[in-house]
Amino acid sequence: MEEMKKKEDELDAANLEAVSAKDILSRLTQDFDKEKDALLGQIRDGDGKLRSEKERQLAVLRLKRQQIRLKKEAEMDAAGLLFSEARAKDQQFADAKARQVYLAKQRLRVRRMMKSTKQ
Repeated sequence: MEEMKKKEDELDAANLEAVSAKDILSRLTQDFDKEKDALLGQIRDGDGKLRSEKERQLAVLRLKRQQIRLKKEAEMDAAGLLFSEARAKDQQFADAKARQVYLAKQRLRVRRMMKSTKQ
């Protein structure tokens, strides 16, 4: 009887070990699958984050380029304005010079007339 009990205990222990090994194996398989899914999810999220970071950097770069372009346009507008003002000043100077020449000729004509009337 005692021998049978020992055999039963041994069989129970062997069955328990077999069941435990199967449970451990299935648990390890499940844990492996969970970890694999988690890692794959992180990789996908990482790709998405990397993509969104690249998009953000491209948007910042576009904004900087636009600011530079607008600044250059403003400088060109300012240069154009200065150029047109300089042209207007040159025209005013030319008009004033022509007026002074006209007045000088008028004075010379008056003097000649005065000289001719004196003689």
